[in-house]
Amino acid sequence: MVTLPFAGAAMLTTAIGCAVSKARKAGPTSVYKGPVPQKTEIHSSTRGMFFARTRNDIR
Repeated sequence: MVTLPFAGAAMLTTAIGCAVSKARKAGPTSVYKGPVPQKTEIHSSTRGMFFARTRNDIR
């Protein structure tokens, strides 16, 4: 009971600090507007018979 006001004050201080930190964060800094090509290849291989493990390599 004695520490309850201190815990409340600590929670309030933390909440205020988080709000200030989020408000100070800068926006995105990337200025690239062009398309981004993505080439994805998935290679699968299975080894074993009873305890088979499938390995997927994404390149």
